[in-house]
Amino acid sequence: MKADFENGIKASFNYLEQGETGSLVQSLINGIGDTIQLNVNANVNQYFEDNEENYLVNIDSAKNDAQKLEAIITQKYIASNQVFGLEAWNEFRRTGYPKSSASPLNNAVNSFVSLLSQSTAANKLPNRIRYPQSEQTYNEKNWKAAGGDKINVFTDKIFWAK
Repeated sequence: MKADFENGIKASFNYLEQGETGSLVQSLINGIGDTIQLNVNANVNQYFEDNEENYLVNIDSAKNDAQKLEAIITQKYIASNQVFGLEAWNEFRRTGYPKSSASPLNNAVNSFVSLLSQSTAANKLPNRIRYPQSEQTYNEKNWKAAGGDKINVFTDKIFWAK
C-alpha cells in the first residue's frame, strides 16, 4: 500500500510539472523574474522529507485506518484539484477531507480555502452547486419545490446529503 500511495504522489508531481507539450517543464519564471529549475524527483523527495512525520504524506505515520483513508483522500484532492476541480470538490463533500481550519486567517498553512470566499460556513467551500438555469426554465414547478430560488450554496445541502 505504501508504494502505491507514494507512486500516486510522484505521478501527481510528474503530471502537474508538465508543459503544454507533455514534456517536463525545464524552467519556470517566478514572480520576480528569476528562473528556477524544476526537478520533479528532487521536489518529490523534498516533499517527503519535509513531511516525514505527517501521516497525510508519510502513510506509515498513520495510527489507524481512518488516518490512512484521510491521507489517501487528501492526496487525491491535492492531485486533482487543479485538473479536475469538480471531482476534488465532490470528494471533499463526500468525505470531509481534506480537513481545513475554521479560518484561513488563523493559519493559512493549515487551510486550503480562499481568503476571498463569501461563505459564512466554517469550511468556506460550497456544499452544493446551484441548479442550472435550464431547471428553472423547463422544470419550474419542481425547481421551486426544491428551493431553487432560495438555495444558499454554502449552508444548504443537496437533498441526499441531509
